[in-house]
Amino acid sequence: MKKIMKSFLTVIVIALMSAACSGQRQQSAENHLAAETENGAEELTINIKQTIELNETMASSSDPDYAAKIEVIGWSRNGLIAYRYFTPAGGYGGWNHNFVILNTITDEIIGHSSVNLDREDIEYYKSEFNSSLEEHNITGHITDPSAEIEGSNALQFPLEDFQCWLEYERRDDDAVEWKLLIGNGSVQKTITEQKIESPFLDSIRISGFYKSPHENRIAVFVSLTFTYPGDESFSEAEVNETLSFTPMLFGCNMNVGFN
Repeated sequence: MKKIMKSFLTVIVIALMSAACSGQRQQSAENHLAAETENGAEELTINIKQTIELNETMASSSDPDYAAKIEVIGWSRNGLIAYRYFTPAGGYGGWNHNFVILNTITDEIIGHSSVNLDREDIEYYKSEFNSSLEEHNITGHITDPSAEIEGSNALQFPLEDFQCWLEYERRDDDAVEWKLLIGNGSVQKTITEQKIESPFLDSIRISGFYKSPHENRIAVFVSLTFTYPGDESFSEAEVNETLSFTPMLFGCNMNVGFN
């Protein structure tokens, strides 16, 4: 009887191991590659895609100088993050200085100010922005809202053994449906799913991540670049394309939600 029970349990263990291996092999080959570990066992790693190029025929082949440049000012203990970035002010000339507070739990923007500080009172907005930071219990402060942003201080993936990647599908109506995912080959989850209805979307790029100093939470920085055709109504000279940069942060709790 003991020999029968022992054989029965052995069969169950082998069956469970076979089912687990089979489930792993059935994961999408597009997102994973098989790799040999040091002991010779197979392990699934992620074949990451961190940039999506959509308008390869456009004249622009690179992002504008201000793209992928944001400055994180600080975090709160309840998942808020504050940051700033520049965008061209269009017909007004100069730059729009953008100040944003984002809830990285819900991905809701709870505060956004975009002002052309070339024409505004810098000290006034410095006071306004810092008051908003204090009101939301966000660490950090702004000394000069017009100060140049040298570059993003985002960290780069992988985060420990976690990678972040993009998947997308272009619809017949020129809409782009895309996902931002994170995983380590054993577990993964979708951070966000977005749909952009614009034929001018040029690229989507993962530019890094920011880590909360208060909890195991990150904000993934995704930069979107749009290329718009020039407007011939303003001049008979050569019409140049215009570029628009949109930074987006998406929160991700690194403790829950993986499967």
